[in-house]
Amino acid sequence: MNTIAKLILTFSLYIPLVSHAENTEEFNGDYLLNGYELYEKDHNAIYQLPASAAFSGYVRGIVTVLSAEKDICISDPFDINQAFDVVGSLLKTNPQERNNLPAVIVAEALVEKYPCSPNGPSQRN
Repeated sequence: MNTIAKLILTFSLYIPLVSHAENTEEFNGDYLLNGYELYEKDHNAIYQLPASAAFSGYVRGIVTVLSAEKDICISDPFDINQAFDVVGSLLKTNPQERNNLPAVIVAEALVEKYPCSPNGPSQRN
């Protein structure tokens, strides 16, 4: 099973726990964007508001899985806020991406930004 399939399975089980959405259909690209926009207004919102907390937890979880699977290579030290901004930027600039599954949206944004090279971590601008 490839990493994206694992992410979709794992995080579809995780969604109801973190999102406070009525059902899993409500946890979508628009919900992620809403969480990012709340975070963008106030970075402390990730600890206070359900949508931003869900966004934060979701991105953190996928960063952890993709890093462990060596699907992304991030430098040390790594600021998680960078990953939040990468995902948020994709959601804002590519509205059509919001139709994809949240795990796919986050994974695609991170794999594009933090590809692994044969020589170790690399980062695209």
